[in-house]
Amino acid sequence: MGKGIKTASGEIVTLKTNYKAEAKIEAFYTGGRVEFSGDDSHMFCTCGSAVQILTTEDGHVEHTIAEEEDQVTSLAVSGDSQIVVVAWRSLLLKQYKWQKGACTRSWKGHIGPVMSMAFDSTSTLLATGATDSVIKVWDCIKNYCTHNLRGSVGVVSLVQFHPDPSQLKMFSCSMDCAIRVWDLQKSCCVHLLSGHVSAVTSFGFSPDGHTLLSGGRDKVILVWDLTTGRNKGTVTVFEGIEGMVVIPNDARQTIKGLAASPGDIVVATAGDKGLIRLWSVASGQVLKTLEPLAGHAPSSPAGQAEDKASHTYVSLQYRPTIGGLVGVTYDHNILFYTGEDLKRTKQFIGYPDEVLDLRLVGEGQGLLAVATNSEQVKVFDRKTKNCQILTGHGGIVLSLDASHDGNMIVTGSKDNTIRVWQLDPVIKCFSLVGVGTGHTQSVGAVAFFRVKGTFVISGSQDQTLKLWNFKNIQSSDKDEPLKLTAKYTQLAHEKDINSVDISPNDKLIVTGSQDKTVKLWQRSDGSLLGTFKGHRRGVWSVKFSPVDQCIATTSGDSTIKLWAIADFSCVKTFEGHTSSVLRAIFITRGMQIASSGSDGLVKVWTIKTNECVATLDLHTEKIWALTGSLDDQWLLSGGADSLICQWKVRPLACI
Repeated sequence: MGKGIKTASGEIVTLKTNYKAEAKIEAFYTGGRVEFSGDDSHMFCTCGSAVQILTTEDGHVEHTIAEEEDQVTSLAVSGDSQIVVVAWRSLLLKQYKWQKGACTRSWKGHIGPVMSMAFDSTSTLLATGATDSVIKVWDCIKNYCTHNLRGSVGVVSLVQFHPDPSQLKMFSCSMDCAIRVWDLQKSCCVHLLSGHVSAVTSFGFSPDGHTLLSGGRDKVILVWDLTTGRNKGTVTVFEGIEGMVVIPNDARQTIKGLAASPGDIVVATAGDKGLIRLWSVASGQVLKTLEPLAGHAPSSPAGQAEDKASHTYVSLQYRPTIGGLVGVTYDHNILFYTGEDLKRTKQFIGYPDEVLDLRLVGEGQGLLAVATNSEQVKVFDRKTKNCQILTGHGGIVLSLDASHDGNMIVTGSKDNTIRVWQLDPVIKCFSLVGVGTGHTQSVGAVAFFRVKGTFVISGSQDQTLKLWNFKNIQSSDKDEPLKLTAKYTQLAHEKDINSVDISPNDKLIVTGSQDKTVKLWQRSDGSLLGTFKGHRRGVWSVKFSPVDQCIATTSGDSTIKLWAIADFSCVKTFEGHTSSVLRAIFITRGMQIASSGSDGLVKVWTIKTNECVATLDLHTEKIWALTGSLDDQWLLSGGADSLICQWKVRPLACI
């Protein structure tokens, strides 16, 4: 913080000059298998050229394993949580003590990339399957190769040890879809289990260890007798299986409504329908279906639903310490289902994607609503990083705004609609309560009332400004969102409208456009009051001062301008960004401005002196989104690098 300035009311306000990146929401998972520590306290996720290790409780990244200019192809964590082995695209296998971030061993094991790995239950043996059609078994304690198993066809996509270490058996699957059972005492394949006609993705074992279950993309679970190597049953699940797990007998007793006979095997499956279902192997019937993924609509005709891939699971695990199931989706979300009803209790977003807009919402501004390069709106709990996904838009959500109390959100999308969402204060979840149609092109700007009005405004690529009234939204049927009506529509600009804002008293509206102009409108009837001219390129952002009769605008000409409402003149110009300035907001009771730009920087300006007093450099790409907290202690920025950074004002003593 900096020096204090006396306001017109005589109050001393301290100018902000120093911020610290207190918390981040960032990409930690980009694909592959998610591994857990033995006590389920940590998750291990592949993120491009790194392995991110984060706490299961709040999603905080504690450690990172990374190698320069190399990509992760597979990873495995020992059951005792002491060893992490990572396979790299360079064909190296590296063994780490992950708590210390130290590499303890490095070796080249295959002539092709390793695509699958697994530890045995003693945390001693590691099996690796590669594109060279070879499976190798390594002793990770004595550091030598114990087995070199040949005979697989093509890429070895799955390896797994028998859960009983005394059996000394291992199972694998490759491109021929056949399951090979390897006897490690004889170092040979003792059974070739043929039956699947598509890739096998999961193995499971009966509690007594005598039965193998295999699930594949051919939509069936095959049941195998491990003594004879024969198939003894088939369960048709009507979806390609990406994840299958046997529910332990002791866990079955705690799951409500799970009617299965004592000798039956219960399996959970997840796949391309976006559902987790629990099956009785004996009867082949569904015993329980869990809450579907957000936006899941299995009955929707092809082409009408959102991207089907985003509603697909890619893996499923049962975690005993967590006491439930963990599913991973195609769009990199990790979901936890726990309790006697196996309800969804937590959801982490592994890859937030490009951040286009964000706002603080909820009680105490404890939630963060984010528009990303997606048709979904993500609402994060700032403490736990648990996320609610809001679905409904049919195109990428480009903009959002929140009501002053944080209990409502309005969003604008490429589907040419706006949608209004309301927070249930009890369960802290948003639900859709209103839909506005009428724009003919993408809605790139929206803004909520500032005082107590019942309207929102929107600006679109169709160059029009609309004011929407929703007086009856509170009393509308929650099962059927209210159809919003536009009170008026104005052809406002000659090009796309990029930004809109409402004055603190709800009487004025300002719009900024790609046509390089900023216009001021009367909110009551939509009449034009005047035009601000001076920017040399398109205007990206407009904002009313919370205290003065002025407006801040940003532009592709790399400047921020301050305009007087009284005579439409430019009173100040701030220069310092090296490329387009994409967003600006007022902070410190309107005495400072925070801005973000395509140069990946957040800058803080003191209006009185025209001075840039702070530059915050953490993003690596353009920063589309910038907002502040009501208590003026936080700035939040989000950009094309999939990073959301929460900046906190640093006390003077910390400077």
